[in-house]
Amino acid sequence: MDKVKFASPLRTSDCAGERIPSVTQNFRRGYIFETGRNFHKCHRLSEYKATAKKDIFSYSSIDFLIKVKTGDQLNAGTDANVHVILYSESGQQSDTIQLDYAFRDDFERGQLDEFQLKGLEDFKDVHKIEIWRDGRGVASDWFVDYIEIESLRLRTRFMFPLFRWIKAGRRYVIRHMDNCLPQDDPEPIYRQQELDQKKIGYECASKVPGGPAQATRLTLNVLAQWLQSELCVSLSL
Repeated sequence: MDKVKFASPLRTSDCAGERIPSVTQNFRRGYIFETGRNFHKCHRLSEYKATAKKDIFSYSSIDFLIKVKTGDQLNAGTDANVHVILYSESGQQSDTIQLDYAFRDDFERGQLDEFQLKGLEDFKDVHKIEIWRDGRGVASDWFVDYIEIESLRLRTRFMFPLFRWIKAGRRYVIRHMDNCLPQDDPEPIYRQQELDQKKIGYECASKVPGGPAQATRLTLNVLAQWLQSELCVSLSL
């Protein structure tokens, strides 16, 4: 497909009262204006046809919607490349999918991003997902609240709660609803890795003989959480 050329939209008064929506609105609705032409005043809209790319944008051809909720913590957003693999309960596996929406800044702090997936018509459910990111960008840290996957054909939803920081280069396997006792965790290795990582932020030592214990490492995230808790306490008083 040729590169889309964006042009300034016509005003309503430019074409004998015809209502001409903006290019941005048409693009979001699934229309691409023919390339190689620009809009000029007093030309009828029919001369510059907008072709509906139903096989690309229409919901009728979409199998799943992936909604990713980035947390509201300090520096929760990321500019990194994010990839995901879907697994069904019957053992089906999707190809590696890069979550990226053209012309939009994805995964910003507190933002809910939606992505459309095609070519998964054989999937009856999504039992678990595997998600990871790289270290691209200046601000690559990423805190994810949850990932919701909706099947438009079956009208069912699958929830994958994370509520954690996603480290670069590490793959996270999350199951639907992801709730189980520690001894029943199907991914014990990942649970142990997360526990070891959390222990680092809470290591304490007495730096002065006979003095109180102090945190050996005070990371920016731990400091931000402490400040937020102190602020909430002060506001409630």
